[in-house]
Amino acid sequence: LPQTFFCACFSRRFTLVLESVGADFIARVVVECMEGMTMKDIGIRIVGALIVVMVVAGCGRPEDHPAAETESAAWTTVATLTSGDEPWQDIAGILVSKPFEATGEVQVVMEMPDGGQLEGVIAVIVPAEQMADHRTLMTGIRQGESVMLVGAQPTQVVTGLEGSFVLVNAVPSAHDWTLTVQTR
Repeated sequence: LPQTFFCACFSRRFTLVLESVGADFIARVVVECMEGMTMKDIGIRIVGALIVVMVVAGCGRPEDHPAAETESAAWTTVATLTSGDEPWQDIAGILVSKPFEATGEVQVVMEMPDGGQLEGVIAVIVPAEQMADHRTLMTGIRQGESVMLVGAQPTQVVTGLEGSFVLVNAVPSAHDWTLTVQTR
């Protein structure tokens, strides 16, 4: 399920990157780089490479709002999600915040005290009604608003939301983190 979560979040943009670079070239580079490495090393390098590819592709950034855009109105915290939260419906690896109401824009802020500039968290803002079971959750993830936060850019604003939502994470991280959802 975590792999499906990841693919559903970024399949459109990631496919465009693969098509422009060439899947055969990427496969050859990956095979050559993996020789003589442990599974842990391979996993760390793959995650790092995916983050770099997604950042280059513009994943997690709203198309019509600059990432640094701020206004004078204060943000109010409406939900939090941490790496230590209990798994959703006892399914290991899936973390879900409490529902929150949003009208217009939402800001998601990451805190990862022990993380570096390129370490981060991938999550999706999903309509709360999509949380009935794992099948509706997967539909919600595909249709939801993805956020990708890294140490170098720990804040992201998502616009165009109206209704009740939850924040979902299913991509594990080596470091403890907290995501704060804010509205104004």
